[in-house]
Amino acid sequence: MKLRLTGLAAMASVVGFVMASGASVNVTTLLCVALGAFLVGGGANALNQFMERDLDALMSRTRHRPLPSGRLTPKQALWFGGAAGAVGLLVLAAAANPIGAVFALLTLVIYLGAYTPLKRISAWNTVVGAAPGALPVLIGWGASGARLSSGAWSLFLLVVVWQLPHFFAICRLWREDYIVAGYAMWPLSDASGRRTGAASALLCAALIPVSLLPTWVGLTGMGYAFSAGVLGMGFLASALAMAIRPCERTERLVFLTSIVYLPLVMLAMMFDRA
Repeated sequence: MKLRLTGLAAMASVVGFVMASGASVNVTTLLCVALGAFLVGGGANALNQFMERDLDALMSRTRHRPLPSGRLTPKQALWFGGAAGAVGLLVLAAAANPIGAVFALLTLVIYLGAYTPLKRISAWNTVVGAAPGALPVLIGWGASGARLSSGAWSLFLLVVVWQLPHFFAICRLWREDYIVAGYAMWPLSDASGRRTGAASALLCAALIPVSLLPTWVGLTGMGYAFSAGVLGMGFLASALAMAIRPCERTERLVFLTSIVYLPLVMLAMMFDRA
């Protein structure tokens, strides 16, 4: 289920629900949204591993996963992933506004029907994959029953832009693995890493004003804006280091900074809302 990644997606759905709920948050519904989003995300990751089990077996970072290592059979993974996704959709549809379940279903369709097969054939897969990666905030927002306002789309755009330098760093760190497996990732054709570093720095620079959009549209206050600005500058500094001197150390720095940045920005949003 890739618990850390799935947990982050569930957290994003919680943020979407809280930010859309205004002054009154139904805790029972919130817990159901978190559970439903977690199950959908975990099911999607399990089905993704079912679809990519042949490539996972070729990569040192993934060959010890349950399928390529033989700890689970493809049939078991298929049933588990399908059941987890289905139960998650049912929980979202029954316990919250069905719009949340619609966004969750859309996440499954794009992630498994577009992003996963595109990873083998097109360098645009990262851009396509940014959509299902950001949809959890709309799962939570839709589950609250609130209309999809500019605030909802500002959260969605923030997560979309964040994902690109995050995944670029991953591609650079495990570049040889991805090349062996035959993936079509844009950073893989960048021998020196300078283009990827420059693109990551530009994206992190763009992320700073994007992260301030929730304040601009009235969803958050100045406390969040200050926190997002400081965190954005830190993320940008790590990307600039990668652009100036692309190497494993700076690529890992961008990766680690990215996985710290998003949860802290989300927490800042909820504290500001409270």
